[in-house]
Amino acid sequence: MIRIQPSGDGVTFAVKVHPRARRERISGMLGNVLKLEITAPPLEGRANDACIDFFSDFLKVPRSSITIAAGL
Repeated sequence: MIRIQPSGDGVTFAVKVHPRARRERISGMLGNVLKLEITAPPLEGRANDACIDFFSDFLKVPRSSITIAAGL
């Protein structure tokens, strides 16, 4: 099960991103981490933007409501 933690005025959860995938989708879980496949490459912030766009559409919240706290 995904671990969702309260954080300020929102929530935080871990996502493992697979860039350059064939399609954009949630592909499963890896322990407590959500696995996300996106088509964008990991160049010049494109993968980060694609993640934000995906979750904005999926959660039906404004793009400005989503932030990436950290990346590897």
